[in-house]
Amino acid sequence: AALTERETVQATCKNKDQASHVLQDYIQFNNAAQDPYTGCVAEAEKVANQQAYDTLHSFIEECRLLVTEPPPCVSDDDCYTSCDTSKGRCNVALPDPDGPMVRCHMDRMHPTLRRYLIASWSLATNVTDDEFMREYLERLRAPNCVGATANQLVWRSDAVSGAKYYVTITQ
Repeated sequence: AALTERETVQATCKNKDQASHVLQDYIQFNNAAQDPYTGCVAEAEKVANQQAYDTLHSFIEECRLLVTEPPPCVSDDDCYTSCDTSKGRCNVALPDPDGPMVRCHMDRMHPTLRRYLIASWSLATNVTDDEFMREYLERLRAPNCVGATANQLVWRSDAVSGAKYYVTITQ
């Protein structure tokens, strides 16, 4: 009959008690990690959940409104476009909202999301704001950003562990 891992270790190790303690520690750690209330899944849920996703991406809607439905202004400093002082409103950034939209995204993007994008795009950690903005704009303009070939974030739940996470689906 085949030996269990524990029996194999005990039969071949010089210090059987120490090996046994290491295995017991590993089993306890593994069991703790799997605990649905305190384990890895529970810890991940604290930082990777729908509310966190909504918080990290809230700037997108804020910027859409600021660029396409201009707020009141007194000077150009109040706008991502320019201020029409005669109307007291920022000018609409149409038909080409890319520049103002990206400037707004840079101002309002959560630092955690920015760090994630820098890492996932393999940019240097000390990337300048201008370099990051150019990369961001280039990726926004990529042909796979909209339409039938769009990359989509989909909320998934692992049936075994119960872990919830986002995945990018390319159609």
